[in-house]
Amino acid sequence: MAARERMIPLWLLLATRSLSLSSTKRWLVNYEEANRIPLYLRMFHPDYPSLIFIGLFQPQGAIWPLSDAQAQLAAAYIAGSYQLPANLAELAAADSDQIEKEFASSKRHTIEVHYHPFLRRLLKELGKAKNRQTAKV
Repeated sequence: MAARERMIPLWLLLATRSLSLSSTKRWLVNYEEANRIPLYLRMFHPDYPSLIFIGLFQPQGAIWPLSDAQAQLAAAYIAGSYQLPANLAELAAADSDQIEKEFASSKRHTIEVHYHPFLRRLLKELGKAKNRQTAKV
């Protein structure tokens, strides 16, 4: 099933410096006191495929290029040229496990990423979307 066929309504949440969501969105997810934030590629929620976070990470480097890559991947998903992996929950948990291994255990580090490896992962997934789009033509 294409993403656009199952994504009504769509929530794109652009992250701020705080993990706090407005009270109208807290019923959906609440990461204010979380020690783990299991999101695949720091953007896709395993239980809510139409909930996409952009920029909910703290890079060791500039945030804008990484947020741009996430936005492009979100657009590809919405357009139907990118499909989420079947094992999304497992991959989201693995992302959180990796953060716990590589960074200090604190709320501040629950969203930290290494800039270059994270960008490579996003670009790899964007490549899959472009390959799928090319195969459709």
